[in-house]
This record gives sequence, structure tokens and C-alpha cells, in this order.
Amino acid sequence: MTFITGKELDNTIRALLKSKEVRCAVAFWGFGASELLRSAGNRNIRIICNLRSGATNPGEIEKLEKSGILVLQNDSLHAKVYINDKHAVVTSANVSSNGLGLEGNETARWIEAGVLTSDIRNVNEWFEDLWVNSRAITKNDLREAKRTWKLHRKHKPTASFRDYDIEVAINSKSLPLVSWYDYSDWTANEESVKRQIGLYDDTIEDRINNSIDIEHEADSNLFKDSKWVLQFRIKKDNRIAANPGFYWTYSGPFIRKAFYYDDNKKSLKDCVLEAESTPPIPFNTTDRIFQKAFKDIIEDDKYKTLLDDMEKNMPWFKPRKNKMVQFWRDLHKHYMSMCNE
Repeated sequence: MTFITGKELDNTIRALLKSKEVRCAVAFWGFGASELLRSAGNRNIRIICNLRSGATNPGEIEKLEKSGILVLQNDSLHAKVYINDKHAVVTSANVSSNGLGLEGNETARWIEAGVLTSDIRNVNEWFEDLWVNSRAITKNDLREAKRTWKLHRKHKPTASFRDYDIEVAINSKSLPLVSWYDYSDWTANEESVKRQIGLYDDTIEDRINNSIDIEHEADSNLFKDSKWVLQFRIKKDNRIAANPGFYWTYSGPFIRKAFYYDDNKKSLKDCVLEAESTPPIPFNTTDRIFQKAFKDIIEDDKYKTLLDDMEKNMPWFKPRKNKMVQFWRDLHKHYMSMCNE
């Protein structure tokens, strides 16, 4: 067993990844990760990643899969373990072009270390057990990963909710709306989208993925002027998820019959697309106190209508607009009391 750091660690992992048989249980995969493995060719390569965390670049996972590499996901994975037929490296280093699981020069200050071992029997057993308990990556998983990846990349730390002035936002008519989403598979109605905006490509698909469902014309009128909408994830029981997946969407054009949910292909959905360009987000939602305060208030019986499902051909946002104003007031009050505890 050998303790390795720095350049030696980087070179050891790169050499291991060139082996004919490679297994990686590595949580986070960043820019350039796919280049380190190149095409699978006749090699046997299996990977387990943590896709849902928001710290893995979904574009790199797509490239790995397209090259013929088997990739599964496990939401609990935080380990970084690299294995070939003779050795294993257990380390703190994720995979990217710079040896880390984030992007560019942001992570150059991190010091990584690991252990190289040739006693791989227990490591192999651990990997195989983890493989059995991991799951495939669906098209919708990749879509949601792009949503959370974009959130991590685009929404850097900004103003705190502590400093957000609710009354100013109300008076200036800039108070965000709130809306929930879940992990439902969907398919774009490409021809309809093309007719309305002139094209359909991966960028448009991402904007649909981050869009806002609209069930009634009365709701679409609320978005004639661009608005911020704070979207949050809920579970099947209509309670907010433990990992709420907060996501800011700045509204853009209204699109009719843009997509359908895969479990109901006959029901085409209208939506408000995410805008092509956006101003700075209103405030940072990664604050754990904010997330706890949000969960406390949104699950109060007073605001249960904000968790209701949309009724077909009925407005959802318009009848809840005033309720959202009071929700933000109560949320800010609760948040400030928690900060002062």
C-alpha cells in the first residue's frame, strides 16, 4: 500500500484509466472527464457516479455513454475509488481534466491525496455490491441533472435572503412566483415548438426542461412581462423533497403544445420557456436556513394550495397570486427569526 499525492496521484489515476478493465465508483465527474477515458473500444469500463447531486457535469456523462461505457448512478455515493485488474486507488480526487470534480481553475487550490493498493479483493467486492445497488441513467435523469448542474454553475453565491426586501419587491411588482416540479418523464412536441420559435435544438430542449407549465390562458397573461419563478421539487405525496432542488427560472416566451408527459401522451402541455438571458437572481437559495424555513412555511396548512396539482383547463398561478405574497412575508419573518436564534 502506497500513499500518493499531487502529480504522482494524478499520473497514477491517468495510467489506471488507460487499462483494459476499469471500474470507477467516483461521485463527481467534471469537464474533460470523458477525454481521460476516450473511447471504450474493446475495453471493459464500468462507472458509478452521483448524477443527482448537481456536482457532476451531465454533458460528460452523456459523452461517456455515447462512447460505449456503462454508467450507473447512486445518489448516496461520495467515494472516489478507481480500480483496474491489478490495482486500486482510493482517494479524495474526483474526475475532470484537472483531476478534480469541478470546473476550470476554481479547484486549483485543493490538495488531493490517496492510497494505491494491489490488494483489491475487498475493493472489488465493495464495487460489485455497489453496482448491484445502483441504477440506470434515463433521459429524464440527464435532463434534471442539467437543471441542477446549471444551478450550480450559473447561480454562484449572491445576495442573502436576509437582505431581500419583500415590501420593495411587492411595490415594484418584482416579487417572485413559486411553483413546484417533480421528476416526470416528458417528450417535446418538436414540430409545434419549431413553428412558434423557428427552431428546435438541445438549447431549446434545456429551456423547455426549465420551463413553467401553463394550464390556462389566464396564467399565461401573468408572464407577459418577464418574472422570476422559484421552482422547488416535491415528492409523490405532495410534500417538499428532502433535497428541495430549488431552481430559479426567468420567464420568456409562451409556447403552445410544447410537450407531453410520457404517461399521458394525448395531453399536450403549454409552457412559458426560460428566457434566453436573465438578470441576477433575486437571492441565494443554497442557504440551509432558507431551505429549512421554506419547508416549514410551504408545508403549513395555510399554504397547502401552493402544493396542489394543476387542474386541467383551470388557472393555477392567478388564483394563488395573493397567497404567494403572504407566503413570502411569512417566510421572510420565519427566516429572520431562525437566523436570530
